[in-house]
Amino acid sequence: MQKRSGPRFERTVGETTEWAISVLVVFSNGLATHKHSQSVYIVGVTLSNVAIAFLLVCLRYAYGIKTKEDVKRTVNARELDMEADAEFLKTLTGLPTRFTFKALELATQNFSNKLGRGGFGSVYEGILSDGTKVAVKRLEHEGRGQKEFCAEVAIISRIRHLNLVCLKGFCAEGAERLLVYEYMPRGSLDRWIFQEKSSMSPLSTFLSWETRYNIALETARGLAYLHEECEERILHLDVKPQNILLDERFRAKVSDFGLSRSMDRAQSRLVTTMRGTPGYLAPEWLTDAGIDSKTDVYSYGMVVLELVSGRRSVDQSQSNPEHWFLPTMAFKKMQEELVLDMVDPLLHGKLDESVCKQAWTMLSIALWCIQEEVSVRPKMSSVVQMLEGTIPVEKPPLSNLFVSEKLSLDSSLVSITIADSETLTLPR
Repeated sequence: MQKRSGPRFERTVGETTEWAISVLVVFSNGLATHKHSQSVYIVGVTLSNVAIAFLLVCLRYAYGIKTKEDVKRTVNARELDMEADAEFLKTLTGLPTRFTFKALELATQNFSNKLGRGGFGSVYEGILSDGTKVAVKRLEHEGRGQKEFCAEVAIISRIRHLNLVCLKGFCAEGAERLLVYEYMPRGSLDRWIFQEKSSMSPLSTFLSWETRYNIALETARGLAYLHEECEERILHLDVKPQNILLDERFRAKVSDFGLSRSMDRAQSRLVTTMRGTPGYLAPEWLTDAGIDSKTDVYSYGMVVLELVSGRRSVDQSQSNPEHWFLPTMAFKKMQEELVLDMVDPLLHGKLDESVCKQAWTMLSIALWCIQEEVSVRPKMSSVVQMLEGTIPVEKPPLSNLFVSEKLSLDSSLVSITIADSETLTLPR
């Protein structure tokens, strides 16, 4: 009996599946060509049908084809999530305004003016019925969007600080989850310090040194409040320029608490899944058994380096590999006493003696904050005092950046719950 080659399927669930399907089809085709055995022919056809059925099942899982049962399970899961959210909201006190979905649909003109994309959802400009301008984040219906909603409502609803974005309200209606924030007309910090990604003219819109220094101080105040002044210690866990918003006068406010975690003050460390954004991840995510407020301190230090230099913490487009990871370059310039080489070129020619001293202060603080040894990093309240000039700033020690650099440059090392990094481009 001569066997003919049967068809092979390009899209399979795995090598074992492909081999099984091919063998069945080859075998059935060979049997079908045997004209003298009707019973064998029937067996061959049966095996072919089995193979096809098996293939369809595989394709269903491979391509995500949903049956009525799948849809029903998804709907039931969403209903359970909605019930869980409803019960969760009942446990919270002092909640901000609860809006209907219709009210926010009207406020945003049916979500027509998209400002950008934050973590796990898009952000839209809106005007409430009383004329208040707001930013409305419409969260994704599934996965992290649901978790972010609970985290943000639970955390932001019970904190108030000049340097934290205010949550004005929320909506939990059916499957919809929306968060309503105060409107920050200057958008996110990255829009202003990374000029190559901006549509604005750098000649008229770059941040002055004084503004940069104040942004560093105001951000530090917001984080110090979260770490040291709240009833429970709050870890932001995604400090980066995209999550620092600026008001009309360029005053900074920390935003986006979707990845944040609370920890009891009796706890020294918190064990949780890795979360954050590459380039701002502290080395203890890989090396220690837990995290604490010093994890935010590290991320803050990376932001300050970017504020000073106008460069991203990771930039592999640089021709010199030594400049790919910003901290490597910063430590080198500090050791060589060439601090002004780290200052944004847009500011050159505008640096007097007092600014040069502040540049050394900011760079030194940043390098203290990104020390790989957690215990060496300062608390955020100490950072505030150093920036205010009430305590001295010492020259930071040279740090081993091996883990930090690997964590920032080698994405294969980590599996992260990453917040979306798109810029929030608000109209001026």
